[in-house]
Amino acid sequence: MRKILAAGLLLAALSGVAACGDDGDGGGGGTSAKSAASALAKLGAEDKAAAEAVSSKLGDETGGVGDVSESERTCVAVELVKSLGAKRVMELAEEDKLAMPKAEAEKAADAFIGCVDVQALFAAGMSEDGDISAKSAKCLAGKVSKAEWRTMLIGVFSGDEDGATAGLMATVMKGMGDCLSKEELTKLGN
Repeated sequence: MRKILAAGLLLAALSGVAACGDDGDGGGGGTSAKSAASALAKLGAEDKAAAEAVSSKLGDETGGVGDVSESERTCVAVELVKSLGAKRVMELAEEDKLAMPKAEAEKAADAFIGCVDVQALFAAGMSEDGDISAKSAKCLAGKVSKAEWRTMLIGVFSGDEDGATAGLMATVMKGMGDCLSKEELTKLGN
């Protein structure tokens, strides 16, 4: 049980550091992790400096947890700058605890989902200690809809970390019987 909660909080922690943007469904500016370097190069000097600072901070604060690549961090930073502005992004980067207004939190969630494969990140966190196989973790991550990931991230970015993970965790708990072996379920119960 603790493992499930920890994996959900892994996303929350990473997203809390990031506060990012586009899911390809109308939010953010459409930058992908693959085109992040090109998008960064097209920014003006102030925006580029802010995006580089935030990308660097994301790398420092995630501490290697999960598989958020440099291009994904850059993508998130670029999308944040494009949707919130350089000044606001730098203000957020200095805050100890995120508590964005809902409109900003929605933009940040869209940026994160558009730049980072949240299902893969969640699955990697779930399977990293070997209690759950990569296949089972991927199945479990697949039970969560894009809307549920977005709702969770919005909650985290707006400062409601506890409430933000409740819906996501309920979906994960429901999916455990479909995705995990009896041995894996037993390991999680300890």
